[in-house]
Amino acid sequence: FRRTNKPLISVFWADLVERLHNVRPSLKRQSRHYNSFYFLYDSGKKGFYYGWMFAPPDRKELWTQLSIDTRHSKSGLAKEYFNELKEQQQAIEDEIGESLTWDDQSLEHAVRIYAARPIRIYAPAEELEEVKSWAIGAIQRLADTMQPRIAELD
Repeated sequence: FRRTNKPLISVFWADLVERLHNVRPSLKRQSRHYNSFYFLYDSGKKGFYYGWMFAPPDRKELWTQLSIDTRHSKSGLAKEYFNELKEQQQAIEDEIGESLTWDDQSLEHAVRIYAARPIRIYAPAEELEEVKSWAIGAIQRLADTMQPRIAELD
C-alpha cells in the first residue's frame, strides 16, 4: 500500500477555492482540477496568473505567486516583464507586507514572484487553518498590488 497525499491536496484546494470565491469572486479560476500541486487564477492579461503552488517536496512550502508565462509570445518576454516589475521590488514588497522571492531562473519560458509559507499537508487542522488564512490574504494582497502594474506593462 502506497501512501499518497493527493486526496488531502484535493480537499485543501477545494476549501481554498471556495473561500477565495466568497471574498473575491472577481478572480476567475484557470485551473479546473483539484488534484494538482498548483492552482491558478487568470489575471486578465494573457500569460499572467495568480495562484498557489506546493513547492518541491524538499521545501515543504505553499507558495502564493504571480507567474508570468509567455511561451506563446515573443521569446524572452516573460523575463522582460519580470525585470520591469523587479525595478519596483521594494515598493511592491512594502505594499504586500512581506518579502517575496523573485525567481527568473527555474523555468526556461516562465518566471514567478512568490511568498512562501511552511506547510505539512498531514498537519493538524489548526495548523492547516493558519496556512489557509495566510494563503487567502496573500493572494488578495498580491493581486491588489500587482494588477495595476501588470496593466501598465506592454
